[in-house]
Amino acid sequence: MHQFFNPQIFLVDVVLINSQIIFQPSLNSFQDLLMRVFQKVTCSSESIPRVETVLFPNLNDKELFLNKVDYNQSSVQHYIKMVLDVLESNMKGPYK
Repeated sequence: MHQFFNPQIFLVDVVLINSQIIFQPSLNSFQDLLMRVFQKVTCSSESIPRVETVLFPNLNDKELFLNKVDYNQSSVQHYIKMVLDVLESNMKGPYK
């Protein structure tokens, strides 16, 4: 039975304060957190040396074909949009 459940990666609590439903962290804060995760991952890749330059030091002065991932790259932005779309579709509440 456990195989049908995915563990939570993030957890948003729902709190009732003075008969008002509040999310902790707020849904906007949660979305900002996800965007910072993408930024951190792509920015941290800049400080990692390229594997081929470590394995083959004689390639340091050669033109290399694989570029580092950039946050503003269209493919990265595509995946960010996909994540935001999933987040938005899961944030919809009850409707009539």
